[in-house]
Amino acid sequence: MVLSHSSITMGIPRALSFPVILCLISVFVSCAYPGKKEVHVATPPAEAEQRLRAALKEWEGIPYRWGRADHKGIDCSGLAMRLYGEVFKMQLPRTTKEQMGVGRPVPRTGLKAGDLVFFSLKKKIYHVGICLNNGEFAHASTSLGVTISSLHDPYWEKAFIMARRAD
Repeated sequence: MVLSHSSITMGIPRALSFPVILCLISVFVSCAYPGKKEVHVATPPAEAEQRLRAALKEWEGIPYRWGRADHKGIDCSGLAMRLYGEVFKMQLPRTTKEQMGVGRPVPRTGLKAGDLVFFSLKKKIYHVGICLNNGEFAHASTSLGVTISSLHDPYWEKAFIMARRAD
C-alpha cells in the first residue's frame, strides 16, 4: 500500500499537513526504535574491590556523625550511599532501613566486593557496610569513623543479619 500526501492528510487543511506528517513520523520512529536504554553491567569483583578501596582513601578516618553524608562527618547509610554513587554510579536510598530493600538477598557464603552487609546492633538499630574481599567490609563506625573491619570478628558475626546485592 502506497500512501500519498493527499491520503495521509485527507480532511486536514493544507497548512497543517506538514506538522501532522512530522508528528506521525516521530510516533512511528519512536515505536520502532525504543531509544538508548541504560544497562547496568555488573562490575567484576576484583575491579569493584580496587575501586572501593581507592574511594575509601578519601573517606578513611572521617568521623561518624549521625544524619550527615559529607567529609565533615558521615553515618553508615550515608557512606554506603556516597560510595555507591562514586564507585558504581548507582543511587542508593538514604537510610539503612531503605537500603535493606535494595537489590536481592545474598547468602553470607556468597559475598562479593560491593555487596551491602547489614547488622542489628541493638533493638531496631541497624548498621550497613559495604563488603570488600577477604572477609572485610567498609563502614562508618561510631567510635572509629570510616574504617574497615572484619566480618569474622565475633562482634560483627553475631550482629550480622543479611546481605544484599544491588545490581
